[in-house]
Amino acid sequence: MGKTGLFSAIRILFLGIAPQKMGVVISCALLAKMRRFSELMIHFRIILAMIVFGTAPYSWSGSPWRWSNPLPHGNHVYDMISWQGKVIQVGDRGTIYSSLNLDHWRSENSPTTNSLRALTVFQGGIVISGARGTIVQGQFLTNLQSIQLPTSDWLEGIAASSNAVVAVGDNGSVYWSSNSVNFELVTALPEWLRGIAYGNGRFVAVGENGLIAASAEGRNWDEENSGTSEHLNRIAFLNGEFWIAGDNGVVVQSNPTGGWTAAQSGVTNHLFTVAGNSNSVIVAGDGALLSKSIPGTTWESQGSLTNFPSPAWTYYSSLWEGRLYLVGGRSGLVIEGFRTNSASPFTWVSRSDSPRDWFWSTVYQNDQYTAVGANGLIMASENGVDWIQAAVPPAAETNILLGVNGTTNLLIAVGTDGLIFHSTNRTTNVLVTNMVNGQTQISTNQVSLYGLLWEESPRATTGNLQGIGLLGNLFIVSGDSGIILTSDDGQNWIPRSSGLSNPLSSVVVYPGGVLASGDLGALTHSLDGINWQPRSSPVTNWIYQIRYLKNQLIGVGEDGLIITSTNGTEWVRQSSGTARWLNDVVYAASNYWIAGDGGILLKSMDGVNWTHIVPNTSKSLYSLASDGKQLIAIGPEGTVLRHQAEPHRLPVNLLNYSMARGQEMFLLTGLPDQLFCIEATDDLQTWEEVSCGELDDPSGTLLFPQPASNHPFRFYRTRLKF
Repeated sequence: MGKTGLFSAIRILFLGIAPQKMGVVISCALLAKMRRFSELMIHFRIILAMIVFGTAPYSWSGSPWRWSNPLPHGNHVYDMISWQGKVIQVGDRGTIYSSLNLDHWRSENSPTTNSLRALTVFQGGIVISGARGTIVQGQFLTNLQSIQLPTSDWLEGIAASSNAVVAVGDNGSVYWSSNSVNFELVTALPEWLRGIAYGNGRFVAVGENGLIAASAEGRNWDEENSGTSEHLNRIAFLNGEFWIAGDNGVVVQSNPTGGWTAAQSGVTNHLFTVAGNSNSVIVAGDGALLSKSIPGTTWESQGSLTNFPSPAWTYYSSLWEGRLYLVGGRSGLVIEGFRTNSASPFTWVSRSDSPRDWFWSTVYQNDQYTAVGANGLIMASENGVDWIQAAVPPAAETNILLGVNGTTNLLIAVGTDGLIFHSTNRTTNVLVTNMVNGQTQISTNQVSLYGLLWEESPRATTGNLQGIGLLGNLFIVSGDSGIILTSDDGQNWIPRSSGLSNPLSSVVVYPGGVLASGDLGALTHSLDGINWQPRSSPVTNWIYQIRYLKNQLIGVGEDGLIITSTNGTEWVRQSSGTARWLNDVVYAASNYWIAGDGGILLKSMDGVNWTHIVPNTSKSLYSLASDGKQLIAIGPEGTVLRHQAEPHRLPVNLLNYSMARGQEMFLLTGLPDQLFCIEATDDLQTWEEVSCGELDDPSGTLLFPQPASNHPFRFYRTRLKF
């Protein structure tokens, strides 16, 4: 692109100066005006929001996998600390999240995919310990580096004094460092270690079978009598005392005169975390959250409070943030606790009411994603980012929905005990109130109920149903014991004979007819969806799902099964490189994608050669859907992941710029999951990259702070990262 075309794509915002026309050459008068203005301000910036069409220095490999549900994310929260004005969380698959306000949690770039288990602050920087000898450290979240210790032990705890950092873990291993970079194994204690803290001039480590060991400098350790043989999971130093959370409800406290006192908290749940302030202490764990006032002797269960925001849950981490307690746990659930005075009961809230029932199936139809799951959970989304929970009949509450599919006019969801729901593409009137020039205006909008309002169809069987296919306008449903049902309206269903008694989990329509597949390699074929004939199978594995994609059939299933066929009769088994169950396959952005158990994701351009992709979760992924550019994967505990496999090409715009606390603050807007870079120049000739980021908020806006530069004035632009 030439300069003339380049500048035609530039929108200039002068802060404090009226917008001016700009050509190829900046006039001396304009430069003088800019310099005079810069004398009035320490820093003056000209912001350019732009996208350059043409050859870019970046290649697109897809945006990261991001959470659409639950919110703010679905990764396990194993530990939390306050650092540099933010709350930092670490969890499974190497995930690191930060938040300034406890509303928006930003996914930070992590240098590892190993599970991260604990974190501490050492000499102003952050140090994180994790699985398989992993250490992550850095002075800022933007420059974290991963250090691999020569061990496969998981390092479950980490703590720091002013001159040493110590990590502990499996096989009683204790690693010591004076700089958080070079670690040495200083000892191996007799029990596996699960936590460590520093206070009162000494390190204290805790572990299995009641082990407590202490060290002044972190190198030479002495065991101490804990008073219990229960496994001890986490230790914290609170107001001059050590507190330890253990299995079977045991809480251990250090004595002012030395030694330890172990006591029952009143529950038998395993406790994994402890936190406190000058007035109270909390412990939490597997389905338990307890508090105790200081001074006080009685632990009070918080889950029995009428205002408690969630059902019994597993909590791994806790933190006194300075104003309130944060308790984090499985699948990203974080609750907050506070009280108005030291004598009042706690109030507990969650900033997200995301459903956490299991999802089993999803589809993209009629420009909309629909996902179905346990307890009748159905959610819909137009963009894969924002999801709405649908209204379902009461029968859904006691059943699991296992399959969903449909046309532009009708969606069908099926599940356990012969349950069949249908949702039609009809509209309803919704009144919308707006304020215009101080006047209230009411307008009527028509809203589609497609996928949002469901009705139950008469049941034609009591068997479980899962597979759904469409042959023209004929719906074909499969299920347990070789069940085949057909309907042309989604309400009246007729049983058909499949010729098999195997569970049939999938129905696929292709140019050669219809195939249903299932357990023990079951295959049965029909030309019209009504008359069925079993076919010989190339495998004995459960063929869990078959899709017709890009002129070929691809089946996936048990023990890493991938089979392909062009005609439904002759099949070729492909190598998946895994023995885990593979649950679904779609085609998007010129690639085949497969999802499976344990967070398995595979990608292939030809359906033959498969590459393993590492998403940001280790949860099983049961179903995939795509609009051709975006991928949606669903799974346990409300898991909805999204991935932009093909980039958005609209620009990321710079809305505003300011200086705050020695940082330059860029207010950006665009589409969620856009990757971008900010570039800068003093002369509009040579551009340098300042920093890169992602619009990871569902709103598509981002306040993007960067360290202030020393330039008196400067031009900035955004560029899409592909």
